Amino acid sequence: MSDDSELSDYLDGRLAPGEKAVFEARLCRDPDLSRRLCLLRALRASLAASVRPMPADLKAALKREAAARMARPSWRGLLRESLAAHRWSYGAGAAFAAAALVLVVRSAVAPPPLPAPVARVEPRAPEAAAPSVASSLADLWTDDDGGDENEG
Repeated sequence: MSDDSELSDYLDGRLAPGEKAVFEARLCRDPDLSRRLCLLRALRASLAASVRPMPADLKAALKREAAARMARPSWRGLLRESLAAHRWSYGAGAAFAAAALVLVVRSAVAPPPLPAPVARVEPRAPEAAAPSVASSLADLWTDDDGGDENEG
């Protein structure tokens, strides 16, 4: 620990009793350290004297606000309490996370390409067909007299 931080901790009363005794022994042996402690005390005293005291109503309002904030639980604390009280919510949270992961992965994968459009063929009128095709179609329907067993 540096001398400056030790001086500051000594003045603020943050040293443990053993550390404080060791530091005070160093102060007795080291006149430079003792002089720096006196300067630091004088600096703190002059700063404290130059600061105007806080108005009592402001101080009371700040204390009330701090107490209200300490009494009001944070959203993290409420979430922790809720999760601790409802063990099933861990499963629900895991299911939600898994569903979100699936959605992210599916959205990252490119969709399969669409099939090529099929060319539309316009039907032709029967008279425009070749005469042999037209006559064979006509024969197909006219040769059925109903006497044979080939009706479908």
